Amino acid sequence: MHTSLQEILAVRGTAMAPRFDIYASIHKGLRLMLADLVTSAGRADPGDPASLQQLAGKVEAAADFCASHLKHENAFVHPALERAQPGASQRIATEHVGHGRDIEALRTHARALAGCAAQDRAAACRALYHAVSLFAADNLAHMHLEETEHNAVLWAHLDDAGIMAVHHQILAALSPAEMMASLRWMLPALAPAERLGMLGGMRANAPAPVFGAVLALARERLDDDDWAALARGLDLPVAPGLAA
Repeated sequence: MHTSLQEILAVRGTAMAPRFDIYASIHKGLRLMLADLVTSAGRADPGDPASLQQLAGKVEAAADFCASHLKHENAFVHPALERAQPGASQRIATEHVGHGRDIEALRTHARALAGCAAQDRAAACRALYHAVSLFAADNLAHMHLEETEHNAVLWAHLDDAGIMAVHHQILAALSPAEMMASLRWMLPALAPAERLGMLGGMRANAPAPVFGAVLALARERLDDDDWAALARGLDLPVAPGLAA
């Protein structure tokens, strides 16, 4: 996909309406993950096998996250769009096919690093960095179109309860591993009020061990200020030394 900035800015619905946005939280997580992946690929040390192994692991995890996201959008969001307005998902569905190929290509690049001769590692790292950067660029533009064009269709044809029903279908289909992988990136990417709303809902509806695991992940992934704000909002003890 090679969408110009002018085309992106001209998309109808750029100003978000005060409606439930099925894409908002997961896309924030994906954007943070992509930014981290591009940065990690650029910083990898071709002369350090441990650095290359760490990068390859990040690429594999990112590929898993993106593939899961595509699968659930295809299974639940696109049928809702087609019921609302036939043909509405066609462009993005076609891009999803290309993204699926790109995801597998990234895996191939990353796995090839381990078998590279020492003299070829710098070139292999550079190739992976470029591939990751282009993948991120395509996905950033792609997500913008979903958040504008697709949301416009959903908001025109469904009330928030109807959109929430699709959202709950996705949540029910996530494996525990997929859920934790998504939260790993969503939790630090969300605004404080969004984060508090998400975890407040989980505390009310999820089994205590599940909420405990999510809370532990939040403590791991958030900086001290964000964790203190979340703890206060959930009426949890703030650890000594953190802002009260």
